[in-house]
Amino acid sequence: MRVLNLANVAGLKRGGGVHEVAFAYFKLQNFKEVDSHLWFPGSKNEEIEIREDLTNEMKIRIKALDTYLNPNYGLLKKMNFLKKELSDFDLIHQHGLWLRNSELSIAAARDNIPVIIQPHGYLEPFSLKMSSLKKKVMYNLFEKINLTRSSILIGCSEREVKHLRDLFPNKDIALIPNGVWRSFIKKEEKKKSLAEKRKMLFLSRIHPSKGIERLFLAFSKLNQTRQNSWELTIAGNGEAIYIESLKAYANELGIKDKVIFCGPVFNDNKIKLFDSSDLFVLPTYTENFGIVVAEALARSVPVLTTYGAPWENLHTTNSGFWVENTQEGIEDGLFEATSKSTAELEEMGVNGRELVLKDYVWEDIGHKTIQLYKWLLGEVSNIPNFVSLGNKKIKNKKMFKNF
Repeated sequence: MRVLNLANVAGLKRGGGVHEVAFAYFKLQNFKEVDSHLWFPGSKNEEIEIREDLTNEMKIRIKALDTYLNPNYGLLKKMNFLKKELSDFDLIHQHGLWLRNSELSIAAARDNIPVIIQPHGYLEPFSLKMSSLKKKVMYNLFEKINLTRSSILIGCSEREVKHLRDLFPNKDIALIPNGVWRSFIKKEEKKKSLAEKRKMLFLSRIHPSKGIERLFLAFSKLNQTRQNSWELTIAGNGEAIYIESLKAYANELGIKDKVIFCGPVFNDNKIKLFDSSDLFVLPTYTENFGIVVAEALARSVPVLTTYGAPWENLHTTNSGFWVENTQEGIEDGLFEATSKSTAELEEMGVNGRELVLKDYVWEDIGHKTIQLYKWLLGEVSNIPNFVSLGNKKIKNKKMFKNF
């Protein structure tokens, strides 16, 4: 079986959650003796960076596609040549939407190659409202055809599957969660050293959708004693002008000295940052999954996030705080979290680690993609139990009917 994972973005610096998932699938499938490839619009340097630590056999299966202008536009060079190469694959698994590289999936579907589309949250209501005019243009130019011709969609949470079902009642949809590597999960439960201050961490893409301003305002409303006992670290990539606006806002709120911007962190530095933290906070407006939540829990760090992320099990497993997706909700949650003793937060962290071990380990999740591929290719007849079939008699809804 020869599979192409076609990602709209990849790499440590640009890739984010899309890269984490597409690269995990690529590695897992090759471990399972599937001839899996990974293509993405990008530079040769990004390709080299991603190939690091892979076997020689796997390295040659990663390709950065040359683009006109910035790779983020997805304007691929040699498009006709790339379309011819698609005939070498049995199946296309597209990660992400809204870039012209979707034309490769359209070409594959036209040649009767099954196409899976995994939106990675790009079709969530909040996401559709952002830059909606641009997305309307893209939708009418090519993405409507792409989604219509695809064989199946993948959602990574029950919430995302529900949203996809609302938009596409006639499409088959699979539920496959995201995860973390077993090697990333904390091996031992060592108590953190008693530092002078307890540490709160935000680690994600620094973007308005993540609600960082809401976190700053909530932190500023803690009483002075509580503020002085905590420090807040902001880690991640983002537009320089937006990061400067956040720094200015922290200064305006009087918490500039309590907030540390440390830039992006990767690999061992990311683990060290998690392990030095007492609480992870993701005050997001919307997430289709939130891999950073799973990563924090895997390192035994309790998590505070909003109803905008599909993590109700933080509440049911006592591994964190799942709060209203409002300013007031974040403020109440932060007050409750900072009221907990170190021992109580550590207990929550242990519960979170157990949750990840049970439900969110890549090595346990990866077999679902192969099971799905075999079903789509007719190698097995039984419908996977994580697939819900669409009603082919119902028309799909209009994507942008409400805005």
